[in-house]
Amino acid sequence: MANAVESLRQDVDQESADDNLAIDSKLRGLRFFFKVTLGRPDIVERTAFVHEPSKLPVVLSPEEVARLLDAAPSLKYKTALSVAYGAGLRALKWWH
Repeated sequence: MANAVESLRQDVDQESADDNLAIDSKLRGLRFFFKVTLGRPDIVERTAFVHEPSKLPVVLSPEEVARLLDAAPSLKYKTALSVAYGAGLRALKWWH
């Protein structure tokens, strides 16, 4: 069983950074297999998950914010856009 973990670690080292989600799902599957199915959590206790690096949000310039607010058709929409932007809401959160 330890050989399977070592084999997976070697495979993970060979994977590219673009496949973080695929690697993470493999690791989750193996952790479940060893912990729940085999009842051997000691084998995978030091296995770390691969995390996707976080990306910085796009920040609008003052000119872009002014253009956005000027494009609003009425005071109601300008107010809604101003509040949403001022509160730091993301576009998908604002639409729902």
